[in-house]
Parts: sequence; structure tokens; C-alpha cells
Amino acid sequence: LLIEAAADQLAPTVLSSLTARSDRFPRGVVAIITPFTSPILTTVLQVTAALLSGNAVVLKPSSRAATVGQHFAQLIDSLRLPRGVFNMVQGTGKTIGHRLVTNPNVNAVLFSGTYSHACEVQQALVGRPEVPLFVETGGKGAAIVLSSCDVQQAAFESLSGTTQNAGQLPNCVGRVFVMSEAYPQFMQRLTALISALKVGRADSPSTQMGPLISKAATTAYFQFADTVTAAGHEITVPPTLAKSGDDPGHFVTPAVYTINWENGEGLLDSTPPGPSLLIYKVSTAPEAISLYNRLRYRPCVALYTDKSLADLQALASTLKAGAININRGATSSSMRLPAVPHGHSSNGLSSGLNLLSSLSTPRAYLVEARPK
Repeated sequence: LLIEAAADQLAPTVLSSLTARSDRFPRGVVAIITPFTSPILTTVLQVTAALLSGNAVVLKPSSRAATVGQHFAQLIDSLRLPRGVFNMVQGTGKTIGHRLVTNPNVNAVLFSGTYSHACEVQQALVGRPEVPLFVETGGKGAAIVLSSCDVQQAAFESLSGTTQNAGQLPNCVGRVFVMSEAYPQFMQRLTALISALKVGRADSPSTQMGPLISKAATTAYFQFADTVTAAGHEITVPPTLAKSGDDPGHFVTPAVYTINWENGEGLLDSTPPGPSLLIYKVSTAPEAISLYNRLRYRPCVALYTDKSLADLQALASTLKAGAININRGATSSSMRLPAVPHGHSSNGLSSGLNLLSSLSTPRAYLVEARPK
């Protein structure tokens, strides 16, 4: 899609009546730092867009996905690009990543990772305001379940969004706001799906959810249960370790928490780790939307309803989200549709085909053709 769209998006704008035009030029050297959560998709999308826009690229993959980065670099190397157009460095963000973004030859930085690390990158670039920094810090997506919807589908899609990549994607579902009329059926279906969920290796045909990335991630996943209960909330489905034969991976089962948000502590600022799902029981649709709009991270939201189109547009217009999916999972997206995550999830980086515009700059030419 990027290759198909590049010719149109990067084409010059010509004003024949004024003997004027605007051409797009590459930014120069683009540093791209990608996360372990989606090491293939993010890397392919951002590197391809940067190269098509005419830039040279220095990629630093996550140290937790170094092998993926190496395979990708070998794939790019087989394209026989001119030497120096694509480059890759391996290492931690604290050392190699810092040296990369502070290199005086870097003209733009794309960073995908945690919000705290994005702040560190921004601080490292304080002395160079001319270098654009595009960040995508994710957080977690959410779902809103209205009483009029297909509750069975909403429960299935919500759990699917929670367990995708073991809940480690920035658009995974971390919270569901459920209207009271739909709540009993939703919870019954959700718990039944969890009890039947198959956790195991990714290469097994029966696997529905794989492992967490590390022991540290597993520890944080279980410690989150203490955080929830300490804030006055309830554990509906506890997190447990899951066995997968003799495989040494960090396998866990999904956890569900019932949030008593009316007590003043709604856990709206944190990012639920791994396959954690926070459930909020609400009375009305405006109440659900109000809670959602208070979330610190708002990359995307799934809205489950059977409302008419006219009512739906009025309802959706009040949602402050980067993407709204109606009656489909929050993790669904299209490269053809530009979207900018809200809140702490992004500083304005548009996903999909619009990356081509972000990674190039326009230059205008205006010729005086009138007689003096």
C-alpha cells in the first residue's frame, strides 16, 4: 500500500496559473527506534515509508527483539540499496539509543515505546528543536458495550483484543465500560471464554494466546493484582501461571478485575500490563464515554451498539479517541485511514499512509511570469 500511494502522496503540487509548484523532499537521516511489542509491523511500516520518502535510515530495534531486527536488516540488504541508505544498530536504548538520537547527523526521529522513554528521547533533543520527534507510546485501547448490542460478540472481541500478543500491543483492549443491562450476560460470556482459552506456543495450531516477553513482564503482571486490590477493587478472574509442556516461556492466563470506579480511584491513568482486563459497570452511554475520555492513553476504542446511524454519529462525536471501531475489535485498523492516537498515546504521529507526508517536507517555487 505504501508503494502504491507514494507516487500520489509525494507528487508535486502544480499551480499552472501562477507558474508555481511545491515539491516534497526527504528530511535526510531518519532514526527509527522500534518496540518489542510489534517488531515486524512497526519496523516494516516506518522503514518503508522513510525509504520511499527518499531518506536514509538508521534503525535500532528493541533489544528484546534483536533477532527480528537482524532478519529484517538481512531482508533489506537483499534489495541492493546504495550503501548507507539503510543502517541498523543493536543495543539498549540507554546507551545506543541515546547516542543515535543525539547524533548531529540525524534529521528526524521516530520513536515507538513507553511514555517514560519518549520523555527521555524528548529531553535528549532539547538542544535541537529543529529535529522533529514523532512518538507513539500506545498505552491500551478500550471498549464500550451498550445494552443494545450483541453482547456475545462484544465479549468475544474484547477478550480477543486483550489476549492478542498476550496483551502487549499498544492497541490491545485493557478496559471495557459495560452498561448495567448488558453486564451480567457480558461477564458470564467473558469468564466462559477465558476458561476455554488455550495458552501455549505460537507454532501450535490450538494456541490462542502466547507468552509474555520476559520474567520482569510476568512479575509486573502479577504485581498489578496487588495494585488493583489496594485501590479498593476486586479480582474477578485471578492471574495464574499457565503451563505449556516443557517450554520455558512466560505463560500466564488472562486476568479480569471489576473496578469500583465510583469510589474516586478508577485506575484511569495506568496501563494494565499483559492480558489484564479492567471492567467498569456504568449506567448510561454518556457515563461510559465520560470515563473513557478521562483515560490518560486513548489510542483506540471499540463501540458495540445497534443504534441507528444518526444516533451513532452523535454518540461517537463525543469520544476523544484516535480511532473508533463500531462493532469490531479495537485492534482493527486500516493503513488507508489516517489516525492520530489521543492523550499520552502520541504527539501527533499519524499512522498508515500519512507517514509519507510526515517523513518528507514541502518546498515551494514561485516564478514571476508577468511583464515588469
